[in-house]
Amino acid sequence: MGYDHLEEPLVVQPMSQSPSRSESYYWENITVQVEDNLFRFPKHHLMGRSEVFRSMLAMPQGSNEPEGFSDDRPIKLLGISKVDFERLLQVLHPIDAQKQPQLSTDAWLSVIRLSSLWRLADTRNISISRLTTLLWKIDPVERVILGRKYSVAQWLSSGFIDLVHRVEMVSEEEAEKIGLETALQIQRVTPLSHHLTETR
Repeated sequence: MGYDHLEEPLVVQPMSQSPSRSESYYWENITVQVEDNLFRFPKHHLMGRSEVFRSMLAMPQGSNEPEGFSDDRPIKLLGISKVDFERLLQVLHPIDAQKQPQLSTDAWLSVIRLSSLWRLADTRNISISRLTTLLWKIDPVERVILGRKYSVAQWLSSGFIDLVHRVEMVSEEEAEKIGLETALQIQRVTPLSHHLTETR
């Protein structure tokens, strides 16, 4: 089917000698090295969302070719794993833009790890939402640990509730993980919880 049905003909504007760059859709790529892997992606995906990353890239780099514009001089991100970084990019810059990334629990933990580190608020909120539906399957002690680590109150409370209501007492190994004081508080509340359950 052609364009004969259009009321107005398509008009192609002549190109000017000095075209201006679009403020929204003229993206600059950046090259990043994580461990032994190079990644190249639109710079705005991190700079536009993270003040921490924006400040990192704004640091003075001397008189040589600036870092991040070639494979020979990538920006090196130390202290993180290439697996975590690639998982973050799957969310920030999915290969198939029509589909939401279907990640495993471990992969979403990678995403929340880096989004918390770089203060990517929107990405962190997405990872919390996805993980909340996944973490109910894991051990409540691990849920408490993750809730503390990433400051997610919902994971903390659900972990504590499951520990209080379960039949088994908190083990010595579990007490070491969540802290002795927390374990003692759970032990004090558990008998009352079991009593209330039995009398219903």
